[in-house]
Amino acid sequence: MEAAGTAVPATVRDLYSWHTDSFVSGPSWGEFSKALGIDEGSVGKSGGAVYSVSVYRAAPGHREQLEKSLNTLAAADTSTGTVLMQHVEGGP
Repeated sequence: MEAAGTAVPATVRDLYSWHTDSFVSGPSWGEFSKALGIDEGSVGKSGGAVYSVSVYRAAPGHREQLEKSLNTLAAADTSTGTVLMQHVEGGP
């Protein structure tokens, strides 16, 4: 799948003013499901799992620094799976 922006037709543009869904780009489903413990190899192991979702917004001009910091923290924590996804479109 290619994550590319799509022009919004004028006929539906106003409908997006209340649109708060978010679309993100991230790793493949295989990597994502493995990190969350929901892949085939983890069946039955994630029954009582808790998932924590965090949202980070970079200061202007510091996106690369934020990504580097988040990737460094994720690599250091080997007790949990971590998935970093980037906002593509939708709500904040």
